[in-house]
Amino acid sequence: MKTGNVDALVKIKSGLLRVVEGLNEIIDPAIEAPPHNEAIETTPGDLIEVKGMEADWVVSGLKWNGKHEARDQKELQDFLGFNPNDADGGKSWCAGFWLKIFEELGFDVSGLNLMATSFKTFGYEIDNITDGAICVFEPKEDADFPIRHVGVVVDDCQKLFGGNQGNSAKRSNLQWYLENAELTAIRCPDGYKLFSA
Repeated sequence: MKTGNVDALVKIKSGLLRVVEGLNEIIDPAIEAPPHNEAIETTPGDLIEVKGMEADWVVSGLKWNGKHEARDQKELQDFLGFNPNDADGGKSWCAGFWLKIFEELGFDVSGLNLMATSFKTFGYEIDNITDGAICVFEPKEDADFPIRHVGVVVDDCQKLFGGNQGNSAKRSNLQWYLENAELTAIRCPDGYKLFSA
């Protein structure tokens, strides 16, 4: 290689490194921004208004989208603290999934356990299904599917996201749950108010 070519390559490399350093100065502060609930100062009694799909619990939960209890057993077991795919059939982990999400975000989870119905008293009751709302389902009388489940509404109220939906953390058709189970609670975590776009 000729000396002129080497010099040109060194200058290009130097220029690219300056560009990368400049981008890091722009990107790093955005990456290190505090989570939504820490970025807003509130006084006691104030509610943090949040668009449902941007709520901390929705964003944190969706990071697990597609994780399967068999294929991703070790990762889910490390997160949940129990094996959702045990030889004895595992544990129903819909409530355990949301309990861990809320616990990691610093919410008071003292009243929650591995029962979906424990979420009937979490946070406060809201009137309407909206993105970010926690929905608790129980079996309908004479139901073909005795469903007890907890999930969070997403995607313009079209989907229910949660753990142990088809043995995965995934989005499922909300309408199916509304038709095949009894919606017994619609909740919002304390300190927050959900709104739609």
